[in-house]
Amino acid sequence: MKKLFLTVVLAIAGFVSAQAQFLVGGNVGVWYDHEDENTSWSILPEFTYYFNDQWSAGTEIGLSGYAFKHGGNTTSFVFNPYARYTFFSADLVEVFCEGAIGFATATDHDAAFSIGLRPGIKVNLSDNWSLISKVGFLGFSSNKDGIPAVAQNGFGFGLNNNIALGLYYSF
Repeated sequence: MKKLFLTVVLAIAGFVSAQAQFLVGGNVGVWYDHEDENTSWSILPEFTYYFNDQWSAGTEIGLSGYAFKHGGNTTSFVFNPYARYTFFSADLVEVFCEGAIGFATATDHDAAFSIGLRPGIKVNLSDNWSLISKVGFLGFSSNKDGIPAVAQNGFGFGLNNNIALGLYYSF
């Protein structure tokens, strides 16, 4: 009985790992506001695990920051786990939507939280390389202090400052 159980567990593990695909990449961004003369930046590596052709789960985890014109800056730790559903797939293009929860905490003890949907598109450049763009955010965000890399305080849909483009490697 033990041998049968072990054989079944190993067969399931082998099947899952044969079907699994990992995606590693992320986004790096810098934005200079000419009007306020402030600079924001972010470094957000991303890790995704594909369960099958439609469903995947992953997270963005990294740092973002803000440098103020008159001195001073703040750095934030960002953690954005998500579940992704791909609803259209062709040879080179996939269209998806992510259900995401975002958390951020800053060096000055500020905190932010968001929950919502992020639509996106994946362009497969080769078997291993792809470009992923996420455009917009529909949901709720509590970000009273304006921590970068998290949607601003409120509820709704926005495209401004919510556009990301990253290079990814799958294995």
